[in-house]
Amino acid sequence: MPLNLQDYLARTAAMASDRGFRKELIGPEIPAFSREGDGPVVLLSSGIHGDEPAGPLASLAFLESGPSTDFHWLLTPCLNPSGLTLGTREDASGRDLNRDYQLFASPKTAAHRAWLDDQPVPDLFISLHEDYDATGFYFYEIQLAGHPSVRDAIFEKVRPHLSIEPGPIIDGRESSGDGWFFRENLPDLTEFSELEGGFPEALYLSQKGCPLSLTFETPTNAEPLEARVAGHLAAIEATLAEFRQF
Repeated sequence: MPLNLQDYLARTAAMASDRGFRKELIGPEIPAFSREGDGPVVLLSSGIHGDEPAGPLASLAFLESGPSTDFHWLLTPCLNPSGLTLGTREDASGRDLNRDYQLFASPKTAAHRAWLDDQPVPDLFISLHEDYDATGFYFYEIQLAGHPSVRDAIFEKVRPHLSIEPGPIIDGRESSGDGWFFRENLPDLTEFSELEGGFPEALYLSQKGCPLSLTFETPTNAEPLEARVAGHLAAIEATLAEFRQF
């Protein structure tokens, strides 16, 4: 079911203000929030696919929980407002925005890139997504700094809410194990572009120098919305707890 966009944006802006975040508009109806801190820079992103409501709702719930002051926060909870209104993966023009972080043909992704260029490069990037075909939770991890994987900690916190998607094939690809795709280096960018049609947000952030990128996927059709939001929140909290130890 599509989100009520105006209600969502109003609630998110009000909560962000209460938590000390500064709001900017980086495109038509696309809000970005930031709160400076002395710790590592964390970027939390959601809503780039409009038919994946658990991500934006989890971003709002995370704001409600009171993000730690240990981090410098960047938050883009609603990157595809027209898609969220329509309940479609693509935006109103029919473009998959998460395949446009190579050419930046859309004014939305171009504006997002300009905003990102004005921010410090994130030390941690978390992107919230959903998968209609999945039966459980899984995630992509691009770990460029040589730290231990955060997989076990994430799975421990997520399991009370969601099952873990079984491997070895997830979303049509060979996984690194149950519920997990892992890379210690960037993929061949030419090959990725040819196979996927363009770069996703996560790959662009890794290219910019973000050492740890995580993309969480919850099972849209297999679990109720409340459980999917709770799964995202659990994964975020587990990641931050592990990240503090790096």
